Amino acid sequence: MLRRLARTLAVLLAVTLPAVASGQSTQGSRNITLDARIPTAAGGPVVAVALDQSRPLAFVAHREGVSIFNTDTHRRATTWRPDAGPIADIAPFGPSGVAIATESEILLAMISDSGQANLEARLSVPGLRSLGAYRHSSGESLVLGAGPQGAVLASAGSIITIPLPEEVPDRERGAYGIYAGYDLATDTDRLYVAGAGGYFVYDITRPAASTLLTWVNSAAVQTGVGIQASPDATQLVTTTNYASAPIRVFDIRPALDGTISQVRTAVGAWSADWRSHAERFEMRWPYVFVAARDQGFQMFNLRNAYEPYTSGWFQTAGPAGAGALDLDVRNSDGLVAVLDSDTGLWLLRVEDFRGWDGRGWGFGNISSVQDWEQGPVNSDRWQP
Repeated sequence: MLRRLARTLAVLLAVTLPAVASGQSTQGSRNITLDARIPTAAGGPVVAVALDQSRPLAFVAHREGVSIFNTDTHRRATTWRPDAGPIADIAPFGPSGVAIATESEILLAMISDSGQANLEARLSVPGLRSLGAYRHSSGESLVLGAGPQGAVLASAGSIITIPLPEEVPDRERGAYGIYAGYDLATDTDRLYVAGAGGYFVYDITRPAASTLLTWVNSAAVQTGVGIQASPDATQLVTTTNYASAPIRVFDIRPALDGTISQVRTAVGAWSADWRSHAERFEMRWPYVFVAARDQGFQMFNLRNAYEPYTSGWFQTAGPAGAGALDLDVRNSDGLVAVLDSDTGLWLLRVEDFRGWDGRGWGFGNISSVQDWEQGPVNSDRWQP
């Protein structure tokens, strides 16, 4: 009896011990390496992160201020507390500036190489939930905003509001996510909005006379939260507002060419864990980088939109924390900055991802990163 018990215990130990050891030693997939983890405690709870695309600076927005970090030295350069209400979001704006959404206005600030902030303008746009930026084909630099009023296109000279269509259910809830990109095939500026009723695509070549091109109205989506388009403007990557929702991919070509009146069904979907919630992401086709809450940083490959697959991950979340809530990607060298609400700012590197330029993939160089000098019109051509 004792001999049989000893054999049974030996088998159990052989099966269970390696699994425990492996779980304790693995924080991420083998293609993800950690540059640094930087504490962010200053100015209240963190809400968003943005990377300067040409300088080693990362901007972490807190409810009460903005911390500016040097991504080379991994040190905080400064913390700027503007005289404004609680901060909702931050986005790079212009070659060396940022746009900040507060509860009552948009702040435009220039950031020096040493990380010092200088407030340049205040735009009276209240209640925005998220921000973006776009270099329009006309040469104008636009701040993009999403809020209860719908979509907002703002600059120092004008503020244009684009409300959701009147037939949208619960239209008064407005918009939550926003993105703009140039469509090289039609030579038009496109605006993509996530909000009540789903996802909306507008032609904003003339911002003051925008036109709705299509509305993605899926029965699975009551409220759209995040949206970005592929560089060729044919596919939408989207998130919504309930915890078990996957990231959905919609092919909008049939609606744009008139084959169907409206897209209602996703062609693909991806989730790190069906119990998890992800709202914020960055697309650098074919890769999508995701702030996946309790699943930390995740990335998936979208080359086949019908079957996207996980291509890397790194756990940033603590055992009981809310996890990764935002991220950004630096196109010049591929640095990924992940903001975790509990554990701070994580700077990550992805093997064989040393930067992104859409021309290297057969597209225009079109992403959430803007070419503030050349603009988007000839973004499919290599400049001398």
